[in-house]
Formats: sequence, C-alpha cells, structure tokens
Amino acid sequence: MVGGNITIRYEPDGPSLVAVQPGDYIYPSDVRVNEKHDRLYVKARGLAAGIWKETWLYEYDLQNRKQLRKQRVEPDVLPAECPMLQK
Repeated sequence: MVGGNITIRYEPDGPSLVAVQPGDYIYPSDVRVNEKHDRLYVKARGLAAGIWKETWLYEYDLQNRKQLRKQRVEPDVLPAECPMLQK
C-alpha cells in the first residue's frame, strides 16, 4: 500500500474511524496524545506523489471524533520523534 493512516477504535463496541489519512507515500511517523487525552496529534512525512518531501501535522479531537487541523510544516522546527515508533 502506498499510503498509511491512523485508525481509532472506540471501546468497548464503538466504531473504528480513520482519524488521519495523509495520502500517497506520506506515512505517519509520530503519534501523541495530549495530557487530557482529548486530542491526538500525528506527524506524517514522506515523498508526496513519490517526488517531493513533505511533512504534515494533524490534530484530531477524540471526544467529538473529527479532525480539527491539517498543516504542512518544516520538519526542522519540530521536536524529535517518539523513539518507540522508530523500531
């Protein structure tokens, strides 16, 4: 598959929803939840259309079950990725 996404399943018997779907050749590379556990943040990066490098940040509202923001960013200004995802 040339894309990746982040799917959330609401337990115990709730729906599975795609929270973030970056697109072709852009893959989630870091996933974090805020302290109140009501926001999900995803960094996605890769070669857009297989040609040029892009990095995107997503904010997802876990309570209202909707994506709030999607922003293209310069990767050099971001903190280091979570080491557990780099395995």
